[in-house]
Amino acid sequence: AVLASRQAAALAPAAGFKSICSGPHPNDASAALDEALTLLALTRGADAPTPDLAVLTVGLPFEASFEALVDEAFERTGARTLVGVLGAGVLGGGQERELAPCVAVAAGTLPPGSEVAPFSLA
Repeated sequence: AVLASRQAAALAPAAGFKSICSGPHPNDASAALDEALTLLALTRGADAPTPDLAVLTVGLPFEASFEALVDEAFERTGARTLVGVLGAGVLGGGQERELAPCVAVAAGTLPPGSEVAPFSLA
């Protein structure tokens, strides 16, 4: 029974973890990120704690802006760790966009004792 409850806890979403996907913003990666971060802040609420982890997913049309978007998202979220992903599909806030000029941001707190170890893949 203990193992089953641990597995259920591991599969449950972390409390306070929210995600948002921007609308399409052709040729304006900064506006897409600004929209997603603004909506995420509203969704998380003014009293939300500083996120332990944030995940930024950038749509392939914004590949040239990827590094600048990661830097800005890291600064604006205040997250202890930010993971940046570039992909053909972007998911967030219950929405999915394929090959669209948009971004998604997820952020929240992790259960006590959790550790995140970021790394790079090239």
